[in-house]
Amino acid sequence: MHSVQLSQSTIEQLLAVKRRIKKEFGEIINLSDDSLVFHLKAYWQKTAVQETKMLLQQCVNNLGEEVTAQVDPVWQPAKRIYRGQVVSG
Repeated sequence: MHSVQLSQSTIEQLLAVKRRIKKEFGEIINLSDDSLVFHLKAYWQKTAVQETKMLLQQCVNNLGEEVTAQVDPVWQPAKRIYRGQVVSG
């Protein structure tokens, strides 16, 4: 695991993105995850809210990556399962 120094504004943006993702998708992202940028790019591609899309793009750019239209289709967000049945969030 590598350590990255983030500015206060980047941390605030990441926290705002975390809240938006939880509200829109019902999922929680871990900001200390090594694959955070990958997950942010995937949510950027999936979100229908323009403000969230812009905020995700800013966060990814602040983390030193570029946002592209192609995201690895292998990763899918976790599904909620209750008593062996998939339930909606």
